[in-house]
Amino acid sequence: MIRSMHLSAAHHIRQSQATSGKKKRISPRFPYGLFHNQYSPALDREECNDCHITMQVIASVCI
Repeated sequence: MIRSMHLSAAHHIRQSQATSGKKKRISPRFPYGLFHNQYSPALDREECNDCHITMQVIASVCI
């Protein structure tokens, strides 16, 4: 479970790094990028919680 969440988020990070050299079109789903602002209107509460938990998992794995 935790491993699959980490792999999924790592995939998103790799995707965002791969396009960082080009001018990015801002995604309406993540208007502030992967580490989105908590006030983002495009994300419902459940998505915010999933993202927040996933970021915590990445932080604990990467440290």
